[in-house]
Amino acid sequence: KGAEMGRFNMGSTVVLLFGPDGLEWDQTIQPGAAIRMGQRLAAPA
Repeated sequence: KGAEMGRFNMGSTVVLLFGPDGLEWDQTIQPGAAIRMGQRLAAPA
């Protein structure tokens, strides 16, 4: 009770979970590219 379960620090990795065919990825983002807070990654398919 009261133990730390996780932590988020600026610059941490974010894991996105979604169903198959649920998103249409932004084609301008290349693998390894820097992503900024608030930047669009995908839109509903």
